[in-house]
Amino acid sequence: AAAEQSTATDATAPTPDTSGCTATYTVQKDDTLSSISLAYGMSWENIASMSGLANPNYLRPGWVLCMAREGND
Repeated sequence: AAAEQSTATDATAPTPDTSGCTATYTVQKDDTLSSISLAYGMSWENIASMSGLANPNYLRPGWVLCMAREGND
């Protein structure tokens, strides 16, 4: 579930795809997709989809997430 996300350190996880993004967010320590989505008034599913996250339960501090894409903002 989205509320059970962690910032585990899995070096094999691919970084998010931010090509074509018109707005981004840099993941901070202790962030979860749920907390980011609440802060920005967006669904975590939308953020995960726009960012191309392979595993929405895994975030790494320093990753840049796509918050809006051309045509979607």
